[in-house]
Amino acid sequence: MGCNSKQEKMQSVMTSTGFIWDSQMLEHKCLWDTEHPERPERITSVIARCQELGLLNRCKILAPRKATEAEIAAVHSPAQFGTLDKICSSNNNNMGKFEQLELEAAASKYDSVYFHPSTCDSALLASGSAIELTQNILDDKIRNGMAIIRPPGHHAMESTFSGYCFFNNVAIAARQALASGRAKRILIVDWDVHHGQGTQQLFYDDPRSLNLIMPQLHKLNSRSSYKMRNRKNYKESKNWGPTTPYVRIERMFFVRVFYISTHRYENGLFWPNLKESNYNWIGDGEGIGFNCNIPLNKIGMGNTEFLTTWHQILLPLAFQFNPDLVLISAGFDSALNDPKGEMQLTPQCYPHLLSPLMGLANGRVAVILEGGYCLNALAEGAALTLRTLLGDPCPLLEPIADPMPELVETLLNCMTVLQSHWTLGLGLKESKQGADLCVHVPTLRYDYVPVQLDKYPTRDGNPVTSFEECSPHDDRLNQLILTTNLAVPSSKLGIAFSVAANYDSSSKFKQSLSITGEIQIGLEPELKFSRPFGLMAAIVGGQCTSGIAIMSKVETIEVCKYAMDVLKLARILFIDWNGESDIAKGTLLKNPRVLYVSMRETSCQLTSGINFRWVENNNDDVSDANYLAALASVILPIAYEWCPDLILVAGPEEGREGGYGFCALPTSPAGFSKWQSIFGFEFTEQCLLPTLCRAVFGKATTEFFQQQC
Repeated sequence: MGCNSKQEKMQSVMTSTGFIWDSQMLEHKCLWDTEHPERPERITSVIARCQELGLLNRCKILAPRKATEAEIAAVHSPAQFGTLDKICSSNNNNMGKFEQLELEAAASKYDSVYFHPSTCDSALLASGSAIELTQNILDDKIRNGMAIIRPPGHHAMESTFSGYCFFNNVAIAARQALASGRAKRILIVDWDVHHGQGTQQLFYDDPRSLNLIMPQLHKLNSRSSYKMRNRKNYKESKNWGPTTPYVRIERMFFVRVFYISTHRYENGLFWPNLKESNYNWIGDGEGIGFNCNIPLNKIGMGNTEFLTTWHQILLPLAFQFNPDLVLISAGFDSALNDPKGEMQLTPQCYPHLLSPLMGLANGRVAVILEGGYCLNALAEGAALTLRTLLGDPCPLLEPIADPMPELVETLLNCMTVLQSHWTLGLGLKESKQGADLCVHVPTLRYDYVPVQLDKYPTRDGNPVTSFEECSPHDDRLNQLILTTNLAVPSSKLGIAFSVAANYDSSSKFKQSLSITGEIQIGLEPELKFSRPFGLMAAIVGGQCTSGIAIMSKVETIEVCKYAMDVLKLARILFIDWNGESDIAKGTLLKNPRVLYVSMRETSCQLTSGINFRWVENNNDDVSDANYLAALASVILPIAYEWCPDLILVAGPEEGREGGYGFCALPTSPAGFSKWQSIFGFEFTEQCLLPTLCRAVFGKATTEFFQQQC
């Protein structure tokens, strides 16, 4: 009975996604502007769409609560709580025109806020719900979760209300997680279109230490110029450039929060119009290197630009930081048709931003709502995000194109200032004497001219989009919502043995999986096939998402031919982890329907396909960190552009380094493919199976190679 109850608990945690919200948060609204963009319908539209898709019935609904004054005080000054409580309490009864004028007068003292008698209670509920969701994840009561809350929080500073925000929900949840001792490294990813200056300031120089020594690159003779802004010792880091000398030293790795934000900036012309939102603000003191701003300096950026940012900057940083908790400040105002963001990120792309982050922190991910002001785009983006947390596959995207030049400039700037602190995939080589190399020299630009205001405007400050501007995006958004395929295969994993795999191999396979009880539980409803061909047909037919086949290298080629000749697939991405099969090279490189990727090319003879030659390591003992960098920065971008119908992976040989990097592949979003993946192993290569299965079921693999990053 004890064993059964343990398995039931394990199964519950493995499949549970938490969801938290409260109708009381609908009471917070602007009394003098009924069309204010931060309005109650932001929540109700999300709830309605999630119910329409049947998502809430699959979630564990958590009970919301108000944050305590002590929990608020762990992040904000006592005056912040007292001021909000006083403003709301003094106008709690007899709400007439005079009382509304008092609330509006109070709001004019702050940048872009409004007050309602229920604002304090709603803000406390929002913060308390963020804490409750995070604590349930850390207590292993749920695997991940989503908080649909308002008012939002990431603009709230230590002692100041700002940007519709009163208490910083994500920062408060992070602080409580650190205080509990169950999270030591917290990654905050802020994909709201506005920079979360409040979150940045609260953790910018937050010193905490942990006895984990990691090799890092450090600048010699670096300097910082000091700038006070709302927090003591809040500093701006300057004087970064590719010509500064670097040395490799051993650095203490800090128990801390790593804040990464991608946001519209336009060289300071977009709100909040701060210098500190630029790329060169990377932390200070012991916190240097733990703040990453990725400013977007042009409107209209979409799937291509956001995915490029993820592949080239965010994912390499996240993998190296290796957090034990991921908090996402999930604003949906970069979405298509949002009047504030003016970006063109489709709602279907948000799952692709979330999915690789779910491979971190053993799957402990909390998504917490921030902005989003086009109700249709907000509802669809949030619902698809929740669907991803529940383990459903990412929707198919259109092929990505070349990113805007403005984004390329930003990414190169970010790489330059961060290369002295992070080494995974971010190194920019300095030019050697006589070498014909292009060296990026970053420049700083800030075009905003600050204006001193006696009081802030409380009306007519929100963008109005004309019908002519809005209609094309409306049509595209509605078409995407109607046509996106949200079908879910009945099984996540199919298993197959080739004819040559005898009963002994089959029993070894099952024995290797029995190491992890949750995998054994998860395999019970999965599909099993006697032949890899049957597994291939099931994946293409939508019966299962991914497959693992025990077969020889020769049989892997036969499976690839079967996919082309019988199943008529036009594009196959073939990733050869060993890169030593002459049969594969001869057969696959000649076929234009196959994109062949060799992860261990040992010769210089291949002139087509994608070939990795690890020169410094002589192709031996290539670490997981190298493979993760290659996966994020090279393979995923090419796959998103090529859009294969199937991904076929020939697994690594037993005993070789880099095996667990291979197991990170299933946690990468495969929505660039109409179908999913088959992972082929030879009979002896079964030591990686438990880890690979964990990844297929959405469990993190980074715990196996955290020491190598």
